[in-house]
Amino acid sequence: IASMRRCCSALPLRQRIATATGHCPVASSNALQCPTIPPMSAPPTHNFQRGHPWAIPTLLLGMVGICASTLLVRYATDIGPVASAFWRMFLAWPIFAVIAWRLHSQAERRFSAIAGVAFAADLSLYHVSIGMTTLANACLLGNLAPVVVTVLAVWWGTARGGWRTWTALAVAIAGAVMLVKGSPHAQTPGQLTGDMIAASAAFAYAAYQLAATKARNTGGTMAVMATSGLVASLVLLPIALLHGETIVPASLHGWTIVVALAITGQLLGQGLVVWSLAHLPPAYSSVALLIQPALVALTAWPLFDETMVFIQILGGGVLLAGVWWAKHIHSPVKVEG
Repeated sequence: IASMRRCCSALPLRQRIATATGHCPVASSNALQCPTIPPMSAPPTHNFQRGHPWAIPTLLLGMVGICASTLLVRYATDIGPVASAFWRMFLAWPIFAVIAWRLHSQAERRFSAIAGVAFAADLSLYHVSIGMTTLANACLLGNLAPVVVTVLAVWWGTARGGWRTWTALAVAIAGAVMLVKGSPHAQTPGQLTGDMIAASAAFAYAAYQLAATKARNTGGTMAVMATSGLVASLVLLPIALLHGETIVPASLHGWTIVVALAITGQLLGQGLVVWSLAHLPPAYSSVALLIQPALVALTAWPLFDETMVFIQILGGGVLLAGVWWAKHIHSPVKVEG
């Protein structure tokens, strides 16, 4: 830079202007050779569209749909938990496929398939945990995925592992321990197992987020959701069969539950949340993570008499604070419209 300044300062005013714009003429053979100054790059653009009037209401409606799908798993008594996850994906993916076809959206097949396998693992673990522990615990522990993504990003070298990262991880773990140990039924083997299964679902969902993000980099969101939904259905069905679960609902009530599960969990839940986050700043994804567990805990209290003692409420707040902190430290997962 210093040599560039000395070189250019010796030029006439006209040549200085030409040099600054990237065009440095050579007036004669003995003229000073001045290095070209590269033009400044344009400021980065955001991957969301500002100002859509329905973005925030759509986000809230999508979170209500995801909350309702968590509650509906408890009512799916005609079939097993993994079978309910199968119907949730199987009934919804054709709708996403039609939308992707109308939008001429293409999916990157390899990472979309990986995302489908990971999402199948997440749903199977999450639905099983809902029947073994409280809905609040299952939802809160399942939302540890951003912390897992941050740790994996540091491990792979795509993010710096400063003190903020490890502090956020420690805060989230401390909140999870308070949430699990503070439960009145903490010593029940079934609930402890359910809590561990819910926490393991967060690892599967973190893998889904990473794979889906890679797929969206070269493909449309609706096409990725359709492809991953089909793959998830093909994975969930044999898992349910191997577990000996009842696959087909035997009553109108059972069919109503599985159809409602597909509508609330996938079409209204995942579909509306993905669309709304594409029109909102990235910080809103962190707010969405905080809304879902709160809605589930508030609705499970009167519906299923799942009361939470003070230490659990405090632990849930600490866990969400750690998740929120980790989400703001490093956000490798971007939702694109």
